[in-house]
Amino acid sequence: MENNKLTQDSQLSKNFIDLNLSPFLYKVTIPVLITGGKYDLIVPEEVQYDAYNKVSSKQKEIIIFNKSGHSPSSTQAEEFANAVINFIGKNK
Repeated sequence: MENNKLTQDSQLSKNFIDLNLSPFLYKVTIPVLITGGKYDLIVPEEVQYDAYNKVSSKQKEIIIFNKSGHSPSSTQAEEFANAVINFIGKNK
């Protein structure tokens, strides 16, 4: 518990929380897969689509998992794994 408190209070954590890389997403030209959950309260669907629209890659895909919140890799593990495998297969 004490270790967690130290991490939360560190300057690195504060810098990370304040970091906004959205203005630089247009520079991303490599294949991009954005995944998220329909019920994500941390990164809402609108934010996921905003990131998708800002990325300049011609090989980009967004998948919103309809039964998930912030962790579709846990709540819809098989579907998530298949989505990642399919994306990698299409963009090798």
